[in-house]
Amino acid sequence: MSHYISIMESSCKVIKLRSPDLSDYEDREKIVESLASKVRLAILDLMVEYGEVCTCELVPALGLSQPTITIHLSKLYEAGIIEKREVKKFTFYHINPRYSGIVESVLRLR
Repeated sequence: MSHYISIMESSCKVIKLRSPDLSDYEDREKIVESLASKVRLAILDLMVEYGEVCTCELVPALGLSQPTITIHLSKLYEAGIIEKREVKKFTFYHINPRYSGIVESVLRLR
């Protein structure tokens, strides 16, 4: 056992430790959490393909209820990944240009 410790001690590098402020990661956490859903990824995939989509189009496209779609859109909107445009009783959503690169990268993962 002491032989193992001496090998580990000799191969470890000393790094200067810092204390990151965890609050600095809150926005990134929201983004990653919002992308961790197959339904939300499918919604974003449709937005990449069509540019802008209405809730009424997503319901039949995904075969899910309107309240379910609305919950998923709300999570993406709260994270800032999508933006919305309201026209009378319809709400149209599109990917926030700031996050289009990360969304497309995640969608390309296989």
